Amino acid sequence: MKALPNIGKPATRALNNVGLTHLEALSQVSAQSVAKLHGVGPKAIIRLEEALKVEGLAFGPDQELAFETDFLAIGDLNCDNAPKRRGIRDFLLAAWMQDVTLTSNYLSSKAQFAEATQAQPLMGIEKILTAYQTATPISSIIIHQLLSHGKEGSAHASLTLQSGHQIHFAEFYQFEGHRKEAKLLKITRYLHSSSESSILLLNRI
Repeated sequence: MKALPNIGKPATRALNNVGLTHLEALSQVSAQSVAKLHGVGPKAIIRLEEALKVEGLAFGPDQELAFETDFLAIGDLNCDNAPKRRGIRDFLLAAWMQDVTLTSNYLSSKAQFAEATQAQPLMGIEKILTAYQTATPISSIIIHQLLSHGKEGSAHASLTLQSGHQIHFAEFYQFEGHRKEAKLLKITRYLHSSSESSILLLNRI
């Protein structure tokens, strides 16, 4: 595997934080997506493009997502013909973007959210979104795995904040019905228990 070129410490650190540690990995993501990483500027993108060209490589195409995100989104994003997997993916992106309008497309009017260790759930879209607020802006989200079956689903993902801190979590979902267009009714989150992660989300339940 070919090492990344000299693009400066902030850009290198930003790429390493999301697992883009060598040139070959960049062929799986687009230049536009990488440019969303905090610390990666236009000069770094140009140097990466030049290094890729020397090796006969190139950045990958843009991900076909339902909407544009203001942070890098990578990982298990291909949902093919699985509408509920797609719904979970798009809900996560919309929620971490704090977009009320987009998020409302994926949540039931009776939706509730709770941390696995807490008994009192959050009800309503605006209150649920408080569980997706971070202390500093998000630089990237990696969706490691998405699953759906019948009325249930799950996601394993991690965030990298612009501060460089990472938050790892798993969420389990219950849909309001079996229909492919069914919305999310219940969300339960398990958060990584490190002391760093525990202070990086705002408005804890």
